[in-house]
Amino acid sequence: MGDQGVFEGAGRVELVGGEIIDVSPQNQPHAALIRRLTSLLVRRYGETHYVMVQLPLTLSQVSEPEPDFCLVKLAEADAAVRHPTGGDVVLEISDSSLTFDRMEKGSLYASAGIPLYGILNLRHQRVEIRTGPVEDEEAPFGWSYVDVQVFAAGQRVTLLGSEWTVDELLGLG
Repeated sequence: MGDQGVFEGAGRVELVGGEIIDVSPQNQPHAALIRRLTSLLVRRYGETHYVMVQLPLTLSQVSEPEPDFCLVKLAEADAAVRHPTGGDVVLEISDSSLTFDRMEKGSLYASAGIPLYGILNLRHQRVEIRTGPVEDEEAPFGWSYVDVQVFAAGQRVTLLGSEWTVDELLGLG
């Protein structure tokens, strides 16, 4: 439908579980963090991964989200027929969508086997890291993450073997 122009002029939308989801307009903190973190992620991972910024992932026939960031191995992205079907890390910048990002998006990414899903929680200035996708009949898409860790300002987080401070990831200070 997107290729046919059905959503032209409709604003940003994502396909999640067969439903068309309106994506909130970006506020200034969200946009500023996208700009800053894009540069940092490309410098740190650009030799081994594409840093996809708000680009589609084809996770199933009924789910094609556009996460804020997805780190996809170069060869995997280049081999994709339409869009990559997964990645090593997915990061969502979250404020007003925090509950949706935790529940629906978390379950969706776990169901696709994304090994690490991070929420950059602007509302509470925390980084939430989810790892270990497991089947979970109570989760929206039948999967969740077995390990959820929450990191506060000043603490260190590891993404793909590289250490970051929460302050770096959230653009604090």
